[in-house]
Amino acid sequence: MKRKSDGEAPRSDHRCGASPELAYRTDFPDEPTTNLPIRNDAPRATKDSAHTSPLREAGMIQTEKPCLNFGETPVGEIAARLPGATAVFRSFKLDYCCGGRQTLASAVEKRGLDLSEVERRLAALDEQPTMGSEEPDELIEFILSRYHETHRRELPELLRLARRVEQVHADHPEAPKGLADFLSALAAELDAHMQKEEAMLFPMIRAGHPMAAGPISVMEFEHEGHGEALEQLEVIAHNMQPPDDACGSWRALYAGLRKLSDDLKEHIHTENNLLFPQFKG
Repeated sequence: MKRKSDGEAPRSDHRCGASPELAYRTDFPDEPTTNLPIRNDAPRATKDSAHTSPLREAGMIQTEKPCLNFGETPVGEIAARLPGATAVFRSFKLDYCCGGRQTLASAVEKRGLDLSEVERRLAALDEQPTMGSEEPDELIEFILSRYHETHRRELPELLRLARRVEQVHADHPEAPKGLADFLSALAAELDAHMQKEEAMLFPMIRAGHPMAAGPISVMEFEHEGHGEALEQLEVIAHNMQPPDDACGSWRALYAGLRKLSDDLKEHIHTENNLLFPQFKG
């Protein structure tokens, strides 16, 4: 099936839960998601204004000046390019699916919202902590803020989108059947893994404990399982490439899955190749 390039605006698909007359109705009931608590006490790494991101590459955010161009960008395009944007749009009751062709400025104006506040929320999604040195304490702080908090923040929204896409497009030949259940299991496994690092391994590393190599071996073994899970994810989600007639939710889902895959691979690399070797015999 022919596919569109990433740069094209998402096509409206009325099967995704609304008619053209309900272009601003987004109060669809949310499906239950895995509860992944966010660590509010995790140390914060610094944020780099020049961090490369899909929105900066697309020109929606200028790196030299903090000038946001979200207003003139179609809502559906933002949802498809910026993981997490769908949750922001839902909080403001902005439709990114059937109403995805309208610009953000137009959508916000029709709902009587403050454009600058919506833009601020979207810009915050694009900010990412950056790694400083490879000293253990700094690496741990970076891992907690850049990966652990990110996974816990983004996976529930991906799960919600997956359930919606599977339900609405169940008869589509390219529907990602079984994706929601797979993501639910992955989220639970990943959260259990991160809790073990936060409660046991990282405190041992910070304290210079001589027996840290044992838990490290366990974490590395679990990382292998995560790598295998990412391979399964690509199969279930058809390499995260939406079909021509994919709705805004479907495109947003696959954009988020691509980011999840990239983040998890970088997460594993940072631990396996930068942090753990410092504490193995």
